[in-house]
Amino acid sequence: TVVSDPYVCAKDMHRHVMVRCECGIERDLNVRYLASGESRSCGRKGCVKVKHGLARSPLYLCWQDIKRRCYDKSLWCYRLYGGEGKLMCNEWRQSFKSFAEWALSNGYRKGLTIERIDNSKGYAPDNCRWATCKEQCRNRRTNRIIEFRGEAKCLQVWIDELGLSGNTVRTRLRRGWTVEEAFFGKETIHK
Repeated sequence: TVVSDPYVCAKDMHRHVMVRCECGIERDLNVRYLASGESRSCGRKGCVKVKHGLARSPLYLCWQDIKRRCYDKSLWCYRLYGGEGKLMCNEWRQSFKSFAEWALSNGYRKGLTIERIDNSKGYAPDNCRWATCKEQCRNRRTNRIIEFRGEAKCLQVWIDELGLSGNTVRTRLRRGWTVEEAFFGKETIHK
């Protein structure tokens, strides 16, 4: 429970409030942690109902990063996530344990990142999967999708599959060449 008006803390120059935990302890808290839901107790031993022992694990850090993207308005990327209504489902937001159980039963392993299947939606079990960084890069909204031979794929996928030079293909496309010309050269196509 918040028990004071916001004030600027002299230590870090951020907005803080005084809060009272359910156990009765009062403490100073950065407003950012309160708004994002990251702080849910005073942290005193015995106060946190469920201790998972994973606070420094990559999976826990991933969970925190998702919450920050979705709820921390001071982050530069908030506008792309929470600012566009792409939020974390309540089940995950309220419980790291729930998120961790889903992650471990859906292929999570160290080195993978969480990826939204549909980038127009938020973080929820039915819209997320684990992917390598390379796979993640191919699912960005800024990727150029190219239709060729009846299939639509990310430009980089076509470049890799056909063994082409990425710079050459991109330059040709910028110059207005057709997809086929960009892939195989005008001289090959127009023989």
